Amino acid sequence: KLRIENEEVKRLKAQEHMEVERLRAENEELHFHRVDNEEEITEELELLKEENQELRKLRIENEEVKRLKAQEHMEVERLRAENEELHFHRVDNEEEITEELELLKEENQELRKLRIENE
Repeated sequence: KLRIENEEVKRLKAQEHMEVERLRAENEELHFHRVDNEEEITEELELLKEENQELRKLRIENEEVKRLKAQEHMEVERLRAENEELHFHRVDNEEEITEELELLKEENQELRKLRIENE
């Protein structure tokens, strides 16, 4: 009976030893995967940081482009207003010149008459 119990104890110890070895191997594999996952996460984090930095640069560049476009738009509006004013003055000057030309023609015509009369 003791022999049977002894054999049973040996069998259980062997089974327990195999279970311990299996758990150690599983533990090692889990540790390896954890380290591997940590490395992957670290790499991914670095890539995300770099991408984030690039996106920040792009956002800053985009804001600068928007600012320049707004500035350009204001300059275009200023030039349009200035152009309108210059056009108005040109038309006004043309009218004055036309009137003056008419007066000079009339005066010239009168002077011709006087010259003819004086001849």
